[in-house]
Amino acid sequence: MDAPPDPTGSPRRERRRLEMRSRILEAALDRFREAGFETTTVAEICEAADVAYGTFFNHFPTKLDLLRTIADESQRALAENVEELSKEAGSTSEKLGPLFELLTQNTREFRTGHRDLIAQMVALGHQESPADKDRRLHAIFRSFLESGVTRGDVREQELDALTEIVLGAYTSIILGWVHFDDYPVTERSDAVARLLSRILTHS
Repeated sequence: MDAPPDPTGSPRRERRRLEMRSRILEAALDRFREAGFETTTVAEICEAADVAYGTFFNHFPTKLDLLRTIADESQRALAENVEELSKEAGSTSEKLGPLFELLTQNTREFRTGHRDLIAQMVALGHQESPADKDRRLHAIFRSFLESGVTRGDVREQELDALTEIVLGAYTSIILGWVHFDDYPVTERSDAVARLLSRILTHS
């Protein structure tokens, strides 16, 4: 008589699938930061993740799909971190410095290929769905500022304009860092945070 099917089999397979996917993502991110997106091959990612070459394509049809996943997860992590910041004690103007530290933390990675990785992620967003990308970022920044409306230190009638200013400043800083090796990202983001803080304080 055949043994009954293992009721835990499917969840176990799903856990293994997710673990394998996570290993591929972590290995790819590490390789991209070391060598850049373009020069890193799928074979190198598989070797670093200790998975078979064909296994990669069970999770990601192409290397570009892998990059898209990394970009999406990076944006989700940013949204979660900004949401946590918005819940902390303090006024919105006091949180602008920490906000821009969060927004530019990717620029503090100094491995050779990291700038190329961020450049590829930015280019991918603008090539494939610039409107969707901007809407997601807009929603992140608007939510942060809406918490200030709730606290009473951001005027609701200025919410849209302030959101556009933060989005524009963030985009400009990241593009400046991507394109210019000597771009003063820390100084520029600190200056923007101070300027926005003064705007909020005197509004």
